[in-house]
Amino acid sequence: AEIPALDKPEAPDVKALSLPKTLPGLNIHDTLKALNIGQDVFHRILLGFLENNQATLAEIKTAWDEMDWETLHHLSHSLKGSAGNIGAEALHEAAIDLEVACTAATVVPPPVEMINQVASALHQVLESIRSLQG
Repeated sequence: AEIPALDKPEAPDVKALSLPKTLPGLNIHDTLKALNIGQDVFHRILLGFLENNQATLAEIKTAWDEMDWETLHHLSHSLKGSAGNIGAEALHEAAIDLEVACTAATVVPPPVEMINQVASALHQVLESIRSLQG
């Protein structure tokens, strides 16, 4: 019996997923081009981001409230990377700013405005991804 080749892509399904080029907080079109992946794969990545970041905002706020700069640094670093990977540019930038501020937090704590900026950007991205769950 012949073993089918694994490297041949399946013919696209007529009912294939069609993502919008952009959603609030997400640059889907450019991210798909940069990653060179299909919309179905990217959709699964987005759903993974949604699932993995349900509690992130609460964790960030708790770390800030408790002045746990190490945890806040770790959370902002992780968020920076994953936001960059999904084309969430404003969230990526806000997470970078917070990460940098956490590095110097023993001298000057990050201002609450940075937390609010990350919170706003994260909320926007999560809501956009939720809108795809239809």
